[in-house]
Amino acid sequence: MAIWYRRDETPPPHADHLYGLEEATGRYAPKFLLLDAMFEARHPRLPHAYLAYIGVKPAVQSRGVGSALLAHVHQALDAENLPAYLEASNP
Repeated sequence: MAIWYRRDETPPPHADHLYGLEEATGRYAPKFLLLDAMFEARHPRLPHAYLAYIGVKPAVQSRGVGSALLAHVHQALDAENLPAYLEASNP
């Protein structure tokens, strides 16, 4: 599964993706808000496709599924000359 968002403009200060965050995360909400602020500070301001999440079931990892998910979308983005962006959790 891969979840992409189009970022055609700078999001508003109170972005929709934060709606319900405090209710969902309870006492950990300040940590999630800080994490979001850190990500947003480095987020490109030019139009791009943002890969928010990607995951492959453990049973089928290392079989090229994730690479195929990325290649499919990258082909479409290349046709539009639109860059892609993600925050990697590891090198």
